[in-house]
Amino acid sequence: MRNVDHSTNEDSNHYAHPLPISPVVDVETGKVIRIDYLPTGADNTIKEPGPWPVHPGNEYVASAQTLRTDLKPLRVVQPEGASFTVTEQGTSRVLEWQKWSFRVGFNQREGMVLHNVRYDNRSLFYRLSLSDMNIPYADSRQPFSRKSAFDLGDAGAGIMANNLALGCDCLGSIHYLSFDLSSDKGEPMNMPNVVCIHEQDGGIGWKHTNYRTGRASVVRNRELVLQSIITVANYEYILMFVFNQAGELHYEVRATGILSTQPIDEGVDVPFGTVVHPGYVFLLAFGQDKLTKTYL
Repeated sequence: MRNVDHSTNEDSNHYAHPLPISPVVDVETGKVIRIDYLPTGADNTIKEPGPWPVHPGNEYVASAQTLRTDLKPLRVVQPEGASFTVTEQGTSRVLEWQKWSFRVGFNQREGMVLHNVRYDNRSLFYRLSLSDMNIPYADSRQPFSRKSAFDLGDAGAGIMANNLALGCDCLGSIHYLSFDLSSDKGEPMNMPNVVCIHEQDGGIGWKHTNYRTGRASVVRNRELVLQSIITVANYEYILMFVFNQAGELHYEVRATGILSTQPIDEGVDVPFGTVVHPGYVFLLAFGQDKLTKTYL
């Protein structure tokens, strides 16, 4: 269902108008067997749909918004370029920065994969990647209770990766990596700019002021970021390996994109979701409201 006010907009948010029906399809014949009616209250009670109530639109594209105009430009400038080096070796790249060195690979299921991660020539990891992400939705009603996705195993982080050169996904002096994967038909598929490498300021790394002289010594913390962004239907996941100058490495996952919603009767509150728009509830997926960092 599209927003009636933006029905001709190809980018209209079709997740903003969920319908209380679910087609059951025979995957062998490709035919619709039946149409199930879905519960729209607090329990499993089913009722046939009535006339569709028209709700105000909820669009995410900039052309449908009134944008802020009170921010001046913020530019990240590195006039002498970045401090890392990337050397191509076969189908992977060797990256060196400060005391770090590792090889960067990319595959259809996991996306970014790091090999032979070393710090000051000391071996830390033979192979490092995100193995999967499980998104179990918490709706207890049928058939919503079966909604649970393994976003990497079901679809593949590599094949869903964005072309990061098309937006402002990375800042500063950026180095992009492209890779070749195979399509679902086994044909070669070029994936351009699916990894961006850049440095970022990590705030103050260390500071001390001599209270006798009033003189301060301060250094900034520089971080190296390897970033890939994947689109899994309605969600975008920002996946980042972040290295710093103190020998620390952490893996960071950020969830953004748009919400996956279900219709709900107006005036109904449920413990397994949050009403985010009149008649629409956002189902609480485990951990999706949090910024997840794994320190290694």
